[in-house]
Amino acid sequence: MGKPFQSELEQLAGTIRWVSDAVLPQIKPQVIDRSLPAFCIGSGGSQSAADFLARLIRAGSGFAWATTPLEYLHLGSARGRSSAFLISASGRNKDIVAAARQAVGTESALVGALVARCGSALGEVVSSYSGGALLDFDIPSGKDGFLATNSLIAMMISLMGLSSADRSAFSIPKLIDTANEIASQNRMTEITHSEPEVIILHAGWGGPAASDLESKLSEAALAPAMICDLRNFGHGRHHWLAKRGARTLVVTVEDKQFAGLFTKTLNLLPPDISIIRLQTKCSGPSAAIDLTMRVFGLVRDMGLLLGIDPGRPGVPEFGRKIYHLSPGLPSYSIHSAVELAATRKSLQFPSAAESTIDTLKASASEAKTLIESLVIKGLVLDFDGTLVDTKHRFDPIGPDIANELSRLLRSGTPIGIATGRGKSVRKSLRAALPKDTWGSVLVGYYNGSEIIALNDEREPDNSTPETGELADLERLLESDPWIASVKPRIELRPHQLSISGAGCAISSLWNHVYGLLCINGLGQLKCLSSTHSVDILGACTSKTSVIEAIRSTATCQLNEVLCIGDSGLWPGNDAELLAHNPSVSCGSPSTQPSTGWNFAPQGLLESRATLYYLRNISSAGRILIPSTKGGARHSKAEAST
Repeated sequence: MGKPFQSELEQLAGTIRWVSDAVLPQIKPQVIDRSLPAFCIGSGGSQSAADFLARLIRAGSGFAWATTPLEYLHLGSARGRSSAFLISASGRNKDIVAAARQAVGTESALVGALVARCGSALGEVVSSYSGGALLDFDIPSGKDGFLATNSLIAMMISLMGLSSADRSAFSIPKLIDTANEIASQNRMTEITHSEPEVIILHAGWGGPAASDLESKLSEAALAPAMICDLRNFGHGRHHWLAKRGARTLVVTVEDKQFAGLFTKTLNLLPPDISIIRLQTKCSGPSAAIDLTMRVFGLVRDMGLLLGIDPGRPGVPEFGRKIYHLSPGLPSYSIHSAVELAATRKSLQFPSAAESTIDTLKASASEAKTLIESLVIKGLVLDFDGTLVDTKHRFDPIGPDIANELSRLLRSGTPIGIATGRGKSVRKSLRAALPKDTWGSVLVGYYNGSEIIALNDEREPDNSTPETGELADLERLLESDPWIASVKPRIELRPHQLSISGAGCAISSLWNHVYGLLCINGLGQLKCLSSTHSVDILGACTSKTSVIEAIRSTATCQLNEVLCIGDSGLWPGNDAELLAHNPSVSCGSPSTQPSTGWNFAPQGLLESRATLYYLRNISSAGRILIPSTKGGARHSKAEAST
């Protein structure tokens, strides 16, 4: 098992060139919602990459914690609403796959995976989730030996690509120089102890490399190692050297911004202590990658000293059996529709005490009973995040969704579409729905400010007003330095101003824009958010206008019109829509006790949840929400008759 470690080091420069040329150009920097905690998960060598990602997120003012799959599984639902990022070279070990399944099962806001192998079990779990994002690739160097080498460097550079558009900061030429330097020397460091005990000191961007050194020394049985940051060493751990200094090797993994502190600390150590300093000329995140490769060189040298090839040290049978054990923690799957809906809504509350859950269960049961007692005579649906997934919002409407909409339209149920978009929605709907049904579809463009039938050739007004409150706001935004720093796209329409494409989380953008409205006497305007934009509307503009239009078309009562949307929590742009009773959510529910519940099965979000609801509406207008995990009822039965 494994490969000669030196041969792996000789492939590093080529791996760096390949990632720079083939992977980075395909990667679009991702903006992570800083309002949510992020869990960065990895095992073995991939834990170093998880540490690296957590530091990248924190460097962008987010909150992130690097952890192992077992620790993540132990947290269960106690971690609240959060994101999960899973990193693995192979994507097939039971621990990382179990962590991914729990992240999906508990409906984390975002479940991302980076895998240095295509077609993995981890990739399959993540890509099947509505809120999943997968980056996988097969590196030319092939599978690593016993220790993570080329895959780790490829993943670290890719993570930089996901976090920053500034490719000039990546120091690719310097990293290639370091890779060549390490590969060309069979021994870069002099180690005086034959079987040293190692203390690893790190600071700043040296942390991931220090973690990797500890991992490799242990996994290849090269040396026992203790790891701590440079200042924590000063709080008692230095005493190890007073008692066991004769056999101890101190290795520093140095971010150069702490060079002075490293020198002062090392100058205070007893003169007989052996010291190896791993230093870099790179700055910022690139320093972590550079230092990680220098760790590889040290590991190679220690292997030469001990007569162990770190790339193929030999794995005992008991170790293989331990590796293949399952984490074995209980599943957090919830099969009761009422219990799951209550759990989802409880995440919107500041406290999820047992009494709160019990109250929500009772309310969810009442809401479910009410919805199932109604005859639905009209539907109003959001578009982005409801009929199409947010991450594919410019793709065509899926054929399954289109078929269900067509079935309901032909059964006599008029449908309204309430969207923040303009004529692009009309194009998508016309492409998906049969022409003979267009007259029964009303489209509320720009958050309901203009309602036009799908068979009407008129287009929504997308002219740019020069006067009025929204025009004043546009000028205010264009002169605002904070807005200029995130470089958003600002689009002004007669009744809506949209801000998208900003280099920050939507929650941060909304906070700033809403603050500007209040400070500048524009608080009467509505400020709403979606997963990809912030929309500012006139006080009288609302998606609820589409509800009234469908009620009038269907000549029915308001409580016979069912609404479906994905952003029910204010300031989500479906908050008003999902405050209507009856309504159901395919994403975040509202905090209203009587409506806006998400009754979809666990793990179904956005268009998949919408499809679940549509399939459970009969042509006679009755909706059935199965009490336990299940799928379509009405449409399948009707299709067979």
